[in-house]
Amino acid sequence: MLELAARWLVVGRTPFEARFPVDAVRGPVPYSMFGGVPNAALGAGYDVAERLNSQGYRGREATEPKPPDELRVVVLGGSTVFEGEPTLPELLEQELQKRGVANVACFNFGVVSSVSGMEVSRLLFEVTDLQPDVVVFYDGGNDLLLPAVYDPRPGYPFNFVVYESNPLLHQNPASFPSFALFAYGSQVLRTVAPAFFEKTFVDLASLRRKVGYESEGWKASIASTYVKNLGRGHHLARAWGADFVAFFQPLVFYKPDHGPVESAIVAQSSEMGPLLVDLRDRVQKDMGVLREREGVAVYDLSGVYDGIKSDIFVDLVHTGPRGREIIARSMAQELVARTSLRARAALGPRLAPTKAASGG
Repeated sequence: MLELAARWLVVGRTPFEARFPVDAVRGPVPYSMFGGVPNAALGAGYDVAERLNSQGYRGREATEPKPPDELRVVVLGGSTVFEGEPTLPELLEQELQKRGVANVACFNFGVVSSVSGMEVSRLLFEVTDLQPDVVVFYDGGNDLLLPAVYDPRPGYPFNFVVYESNPLLHQNPASFPSFALFAYGSQVLRTVAPAFFEKTFVDLASLRRKVGYESEGWKASIASTYVKNLGRGHHLARAWGADFVAFFQPLVFYKPDHGPVESAIVAQSSEMGPLLVDLRDRVQKDMGVLREREGVAVYDLSGVYDGIKSDIFVDLVHTGPRGREIIARSMAQELVARTSLRARAALGPRLAPTKAASGG
């Protein structure tokens, strides 16, 4: 009776899972590990009956072949690209239109919990076929946060260690903790003893020792792995004839002045602040080298909220609508100045917008 009551009364999902229904946004995908489930319903927290498109992403679908007059911008990233009403790609399209870029269409290829290596894979196996004119990466947060909190190996997909713990992958199934696997079926035990299951299935402490968690080499590897992936994205996009621009995103720890909500967020995760600031400094340095040596268009938006004393962030990485609007304006400014969008902006007033460009 206790187990039945627990299954009926205990909320099994974390607040994150309630906000981003994992059964819809983390389906298995070849090469890039996971992505949105095609046509999946998003449920509470989203527009009534909103579903992902047939490609597994939010918003309108990028059709093939590309309309001849369409200027196609594809935005890749994690949940900060995926989420929002309106989303960051929608706001970016509006900002580009304001700057005279006619016939522009921005497509949302955000995947919840995605890291930059997954985005490189997604660019190669999904986006290049869609003939993008401009490829945009807006990321970095997950590349820094996830190894600090979950699987500590730099560049690994979100919780890859959990995939490795699958009993079907063990060469000797008899060595797998059978009692713990049986007990995990109990809602009561999952609620009262989560640390036992985490320790038994995934010995995170041992894995952290193995990779030198918080060592200088570990921190350098996190930053360099992320920045190298930006270089890979640049070369892939250019090989298919597209411009490439990457934006390193802000975290709440990078905002000097905090509002009441942000202060509470920082206080709850204060032990992570110095580490993430250190990682940002390393990323900035590596991005400067990449920009100078290879000519990759990489831009640091980690300080974009400097001087704003009111709340922008709602958690460590996600912002409210105002935060997305500021990011969209900053991105549009750089895109118009540095890519093929510049020429289209100059011609924009003489071109009639398409249905896609007007949001239809």
